[in-house]
Amino acid sequence: MLIEILALALINLWISYRYAVQPIGPDEGIWCLWGFTGARPYLDFQDCKPPGIHLWIWMLSKITGRSVTFTKFLHHMAIGCLIIAATIASGSFGLGLLGTAWLQSAWLLSYQSWMDAMSGALLLLAFVSPPVFCVVLLGLALLFNVKAGPMGLVYLVLSGMWVEILVAGAVAVVVLGLFRLIAPKLLAATWYGSVTIPDDIGETVMVPLAAVTKPRAEAKEARQQARTAQAALDAAQAQIA
Repeated sequence: MLIEILALALINLWISYRYAVQPIGPDEGIWCLWGFTGARPYLDFQDCKPPGIHLWIWMLSKITGRSVTFTKFLHHMAIGCLIIAATIASGSFGLGLLGTAWLQSAWLLSYQSWMDAMSGALLLLAFVSPPVFCVVLLGLALLFNVKAGPMGLVYLVLSGMWVEILVAGAVAVVVLGLFRLIAPKLLAATWYGSVTIPDDIGETVMVPLAAVTKPRAEAKEARQQARTAQAALDAAQAQIA
């Protein structure tokens, strides 16, 4: 098994390098705002992604000294480590190869949204882990992709992990309740960006916190203004092109 693990490590090392040297995309630029510029997600700008993405990139930016290249490299190496951990937990080298092909598609550069791979890697490891670790990993996956929530819940139900479901639900209620008491506006803005999916990414970036906390009619007007501004921006870009 040692040879297989070393092989997976080398493959993921090469793939991490391949991704690291690619130009940064528009989505990645949004996710890097907090760590690289100090702009706070859901407060200074809106994004239709959960907070785990922004927190993860913020942490990596502190480690790498705000280097985009090394941030992307460490991110994909972290995914590789999760794949290797799933391989060891399952005892299946085939699972490791499949996970690498599924989550680290850098050979063909088949996608640029590198955050989806993190939630997928956490799900992969969760499905081959003991119940307690499984629930924790599913919770972390949820912070990177809200679609992991229903999937994880179905898995827990089918696996008969009723105690773990009750405990995880109680913890979630307590955490959300504390946030509602301590920082209600931040919770509302985070929920808006993470769960209430806007019509398009232009609206997501341009709608400020005020539009989330205002009454419904004013929020609707703010969203319409954002659409109008985005349409004007698209028209200007089309003329330049």
